[in-house]
Amino acid sequence: HGVIITHAAFNPRARAAARPAASAAAAARAVAATPAARAATAAAAAQPIDLSFRSEIFSITKTITALLFARYLDEHRVALVESVGAILPDWPRDPKHVPTSRECFTHTNGLSGHGDFGGAANPYFDNVVLNGIDANSAATHYEYSGMGFDLAAKAMEIIAGKSAMRLYHDELFAPLGIGDVPMTSASAGAKPTALQLAILGQLLANHGSYGRVRRFSAATFRALLPQNLAR
Repeated sequence: HGVIITHAAFNPRARAAARPAASAAAAARAVAATPAARAATAAAAAQPIDLSFRSEIFSITKTITALLFARYLDEHRVALVESVGAILPDWPRDPKHVPTSRECFTHTNGLSGHGDFGGAANPYFDNVVLNGIDANSAATHYEYSGMGFDLAAKAMEIIAGKSAMRLYHDELFAPLGIGDVPMTSASAGAKPTALQLAILGQLLANHGSYGRVRRFSAATFRALLPQNLAR
């Protein structure tokens, strides 16, 4: 199925014009902060955090996506220097407009925004971005963004034949024995417990292993380390 979007979707001024309406809608849903409500919030904040405490980790979600991607890289199902156009259906491989996998993870893919167009949870996300890819400039500048992570997640979907949200569970969380971690996109919104986050951190600290489970090699870990992109 094709997805048709207007030029305004890629136009920052058009997005800015829509913000007042969104702000008004948020204000309409606001709840007055009474003394009792503030006291209840303060009491909750005073409680110690145990291992089952679950919280949104915002952009640390990007690291979880990188851990999943490391498995694909380790199994040679994808390459860092390969254009995502080699994986995504109907995409060109023009390096001027289409980023490589490494550029998706280093904020040099040319795309801007976080969770735009529904992110990786939108089954047509890659098609939406494709409609404006000829206006994109890849590998020309750094811009902090979540869109490259969502695009990489869609590439993993195509390779595996499963939704990205399912891949996080089947190829990362379940093998580590940590249960389910609520995910809404590939760049933000993950809500692990304190213990789940600690285990994912230990997987990273151990360069791909946790206990007797190895998800990717130390060589793959080194390949994913930052490089001088100016060279």
